[in-house]
Amino acid sequence: MKSRTFGTPGLTEENRVYFLKTLSDSRKIRSRMIDCFEKASSPSLDEEEKTRLLNFIIVGAGPTNVEYAGELSQFIKDDLVRWFPELVKKARISIVEVADVLMPSYAKDI
Repeated sequence: MKSRTFGTPGLTEENRVYFLKTLSDSRKIRSRMIDCFEKASSPSLDEEEKTRLLNFIIVGAGPTNVEYAGELSQFIKDDLVRWFPELVKKARISIVEVADVLMPSYAKDI
């Protein structure tokens, strides 16, 4: 399955970009998120690095990505809070969309 990148250079897993097309993709994302929380829990890290590690960006604000942002938030609040309670409040999820609205494919009056 091929992901649409619209020719944007640098969209590779080596650059910390993950696509969400298959179950395998979702497992990679989950594993990467846990890795970020584990790294951020190190007492030797400064606050700036912890903030960087706990900042998750979702590109595209279509229905799937907006729903995914909600699921990601629930994963952090319901599951990761058990292992990293001090870090959960520092985690940030951002949605980036080229259009002016979330879910641009839907009618504005919905």
